[in-house]
Amino acid sequence: KLLTMIGKRTDNSVNKTNVPFVFMVYKRVDYLMQAMDSLNSSDFPRERVPIVISHDGRVPDVVEYVEELKQDFKVVQLFHPYSCYEHPHSFPGNDSSLNQHYLGDSYGNPRSEWATCCKHHFTWMLKTVFASEDLKDYDTFFFSEEDYVVSPTIYTGIVDGLNVMAKTENSTRNGYFGLTVDW
Repeated sequence: KLLTMIGKRTDNSVNKTNVPFVFMVYKRVDYLMQAMDSLNSSDFPRERVPIVISHDGRVPDVVEYVEELKQDFKVVQLFHPYSCYEHPHSFPGNDSSLNQHYLGDSYGNPRSEWATCCKHHFTWMLKTVFASEDLKDYDTFFFSEEDYVVSPTIYTGIVDGLNVMAKTENSTRNGYFGLTVDW
């Protein structure tokens, strides 16, 4: 599993550090519910920091649930325009030309539609989040997927980690850094 944080540090206090959480979601509303329940029970400062939901299509159950989330969170919704949910038989989904003239990866494996969809959504989401007018006041983001349950102190842990990074000599290049937690 992969969680990623990308940003530029400008302030290091818990009460002034605003790190929106960005969730890439597909159609697993049950997983999203568990993730949001854990976030709601955590120290995430939902009164001042938004969550961003990047939808892979307008999946009715997911869209309806995200509307309900707006009672508890400041929500910014993004909809991937080339979602596999809404374009199941064209690129980047199950397109017959996906592997045309492609010899495979280093093991000879063809491109898979699910991985291609995920990569395209993730790349689009990154670009959209960093270019969003709604998010221009934020300089650091925490990226996750719909199936992550977070610890009760996730936000304090992130801010503490950012503080360590800020205090470490030569820890960043031009003030930017990325952190990946993979377990």
